[in-house]
Amino acid sequence: STTPFNRYKTPKWCHSRPTSLGLTDCMFPGPNYAKYRDLSPVQLFELFFDEEVWNMIVDQTIVYANFRGETEFEVTKEDMKVFIGILMVSGIVPVSSRRLFWKNSPVTRNEAVYNAMRRAKFEKIMQMIHFSDNSSLDKTDKYAKVRPLVRLLTNRFITNFQPEKSLSHDEAMIEYFGKHGCKQCIRMKPIRFGYKVWCLNTDDGYLITFDLYQGCTYEGNQQNEKIFGKCAATVLKNIESLPEDKRAFPYNIYFDNLFTSFPLLKELQERNYGATGTIRENKCKNCPLKSVQTMKKEKRGTADYATDKENKIEVCRWMDNAVVTVASTVHINKSTSKVKRYSQKDKKNID
Repeated sequence: STTPFNRYKTPKWCHSRPTSLGLTDCMFPGPNYAKYRDLSPVQLFELFFDEEVWNMIVDQTIVYANFRGETEFEVTKEDMKVFIGILMVSGIVPVSSRRLFWKNSPVTRNEAVYNAMRRAKFEKIMQMIHFSDNSSLDKTDKYAKVRPLVRLLTNRFITNFQPEKSLSHDEAMIEYFGKHGCKQCIRMKPIRFGYKVWCLNTDDGYLITFDLYQGCTYEGNQQNEKIFGKCAATVLKNIESLPEDKRAFPYNIYFDNLFTSFPLLKELQERNYGATGTIRENKCKNCPLKSVQTMKKEKRGTADYATDKENKIEVCRWMDNAVVTVASTVHINKSTSKVKRYSQKDKKNID
């Protein structure tokens, strides 16, 4: 059977510092934002929610209303824009119930919402809003009811993406407390309950593409999951979602220890991508670093490193507030320098 490591050469570790890992000096063109500079916030929003998106939402909402027997229900594109606007306002100005926006109380009443749409109209759209035809849902996809909207938005995210050298891949949570088979609970997160999403972002937070986690593979590469693991395979899936012209750039991709493994680093390297991520001790595969338990006894700032020259991967472990281990195919430990950090023991910043 195929294991995560037998596709690659066995690591040959050493402590000598390399001068280059092969991808360090790749040239990368700067992003061009000229066509976006003079656009207003509304115009920027409409790059993603354009006429096709609005028409799809309106059409599918009317189809669902007719399916429910609400043949007299009507909604226009303008109504839907106001409806989405109120949802956005409720995210910025949270209240226990959106109904409070229409109350006579000066404490909760929102004049912009009150004057934009009647409460009964808002609640009726909330009851009927749909993004897909219930009669033709893909039963293998737990997100089939929102899949058309996801595809349209993902296409627009990629279209407006201006390639930047540094990309980040991580998980995000969409808060949700109701009942659904895809709802997750992740401890120690700002949002603990909701839908998990695998996201590929630029370093300033622009969402390039995303994949909704549903506990099973949907339009994914099962072979990658067998080789790299379910989490690491999402990195490759999101990259493959880019069109070929934008996939050809030599990006540097960063992720945390949920995804990092040597096979993934090597696979990205072979695709001409730099890769860097924190890595768990049990994934270091005989890397001759000081153990985490040993590093915890060392002075803060102590570092250890090892290089796999065969596969061009460098691993560095150092003692900060806790022990940190990072593996990279692009960044090398050429030298060390002093930085100031706050010391709990001394109650002041120290070198």
